[in-house]
Amino acid sequence: GNINFVRILFDDFVHGAKVTLTSNLNDGFGIDDVTVARVAPVPLPGAGLLLMGGLAGFGVFRRRRAAV
Repeated sequence: GNINFVRILFDDFVHGAKVTLTSNLNDGFGIDDVTVARVAPVPLPGAGLLLMGGLAGFGVFRRRRAAV
């Protein structure tokens, strides 16, 4: 027989899910590696903060130069 792999991925919080496996043949079903976990938020890297600070500095410099 054929071997089929299925991956189900939810992008947002899910209250419940139902999966039904059916077959007309005498094939068996197996479920493996089920993971339910919260994903940690990704922190803003230090380079991003430096970039924002540099852009803010350019904005202040431009304002001072335009006022003169």
